[in-house]
Amino acid sequence: MQWLNEFLTAYSRAVTNSGESAWFPFSTYRFYPLHYDLDLKRWDHVSATAKRKGATPQALATTIAGPLTIRTDLHFALHAGKVANEWEAERTKRVIEFLHELCQYRCPINEDRYGLYSAQIHNRDEIQALVQNTPWYAIANQRARSVGNLIMAAIHTAYAYYCDFCYLQWFEVLGPYNLPDGRKLIIRRFSNFQPTEVWPGPFASFRSLDILTVYRQADIVVDQWSHITSKENLAECLESAAVLMDGAWVEPEQWEKIMVELGQIAANVQNQWRALDFEQRKQGTTFKVRYGTNY
Repeated sequence: MQWLNEFLTAYSRAVTNSGESAWFPFSTYRFYPLHYDLDLKRWDHVSATAKRKGATPQALATTIAGPLTIRTDLHFALHAGKVANEWEAERTKRVIEFLHELCQYRCPINEDRYGLYSAQIHNRDEIQALVQNTPWYAIANQRARSVGNLIMAAIHTAYAYYCDFCYLQWFEVLGPYNLPDGRKLIIRRFSNFQPTEVWPGPFASFRSLDILTVYRQADIVVDQWSHITSKENLAECLESAAVLMDGAWVEPEQWEKIMVELGQIAANVQNQWRALDFEQRKQGTTFKVRYGTNY
């Protein structure tokens, strides 16, 4: 598996850009070997079912929002094989090859399939059509703050809903896409603000949100975990933006209203987490597992 070195290099870069407890909080159940075994069984069952029903990896890959979900599960599968002491087992090999194949098909037009510097799922014609059909709004002063505040509110809400699961699977960054005039396009995609399957509420009045931003004179890197890095100040390089909510374009006058709604939801859900004492439990479990003692 020659691709594995590139995947792990991309993973290491993402870890370097991440705060362990802040950006990617531990889900404590993953400390237990039983659940690593269940992870492998789950994906082995998925791959076997897909094969039995004639579902091709190409078709399956298009049902997944972006490459981040596949890359994350591939990382978990690699780690699960190690922890469960099944690195050479046939089941582990089947799962890893299945996820690797999905990853390849989800990024078919991009050599960077493992997230060394990008997360691209659109070809050039698709990006050209998207740029032409998007109602772009020029960014300056107050509108720039509105875009930044909306992005942060959306990220905090996604984190609040999914922090015990890994919110990467409900928020990811696509791009950077190089436009013909040298500008860069970034798409921040939030797939589900109504996660009834994992949380009792409250929920947003909408389900999905795409925030599209175009930057001038900026070199941008999107790593394996959707961190955006650049040597330039991206706030100063931001030229235009657009917001797509549940498939409909939203005018700038509504951006602040969406931001306030998401901010209130994030605060509400975070208070629910605090009532569950999540952070203290997470810290306590980490200390006990790593150091054999309570803190």
